[in-house]
Amino acid sequence: MIQLSAQLILEELISSDLFSDNCQLKEIKGGAVNKSYQLLDNDRLYFVKSFTSDEMVNIDRTEQFTQQQHLALLGMCATPHYLSSTQSFQVDTWSEGLSLLDADLTGLQKYRYLAQTLVNIHNIENTAALALPSLDLPTKWQEYLSLSQMNLTATESNQLRQWAKVWSDTDPADLRVCHNDLSLQHVLVGESRIVFDWEYAAYSNRYFDIASSLLINRATLECEQCLLLEYSKITGIDLAKIIQQVTVMKSLAALTNKLWFKAADKQLENKNGS
Repeated sequence: MIQLSAQLILEELISSDLFSDNCQLKEIKGGAVNKSYQLLDNDRLYFVKSFTSDEMVNIDRTEQFTQQQHLALLGMCATPHYLSSTQSFQVDTWSEGLSLLDADLTGLQKYRYLAQTLVNIHNIENTAALALPSLDLPTKWQEYLSLSQMNLTATESNQLRQWAKVWSDTDPADLRVCHNDLSLQHVLVGESRIVFDWEYAAYSNRYFDIASSLLINRATLECEQCLLLEYSKITGIDLAKIIQQVTVMKSLAALTNKLWFKAADKQLENKNGS
């Protein structure tokens, strides 16, 4: 997908009749692939994300818009207001507050908060209205391999098959609504339970979600132990089981992370070379 310029975004917003001629965009630094902006429309603030990574995410933006509307009703994400005609950018309500990354909390306090956020997410019911798809992780691996044009050795292919078997053996009782990209920066601190960036959300293994979050945040051993203990306290799940399951899922999360970045790097290389 070709990323739209700020000017083209403004032109579409104004022509939609949902926003005034006084719209202004201010780019927000950060984000590995997608560009983000703060939209000021008279006295109203919005958040705008311009998508460039559909090859990596492979989602239906219209379906995701509907899913986020449902999550917003549950108080779990910002309300989406507008999806561009080409599905190349989206406008959400602007959410005030500090992210968990920037909050004035100790490291352990942050990971206790993160554990509670994971529990909140995992307690969401995947109703017909939400309709999150099941995560087919082995298929995702193959998609990333195809995008990265990587050739696996026989040993690596055998390991991939073993991990695919581990994934397919997931206990149905462990399947939950999962975020799958829960960095500290994606969690808003305060009375709000808002979580950002649901692009990778799916009905999935709760322990993979936990492992992915630990990996993304580069959690220290102390912070990891704190999060797992807090998750156990809140859910009543035996701590030993959580540790065992998360340990297994760490390998799958690390593999997914590696293949994702290989694919993303290849996409960037192709873009810069074109």
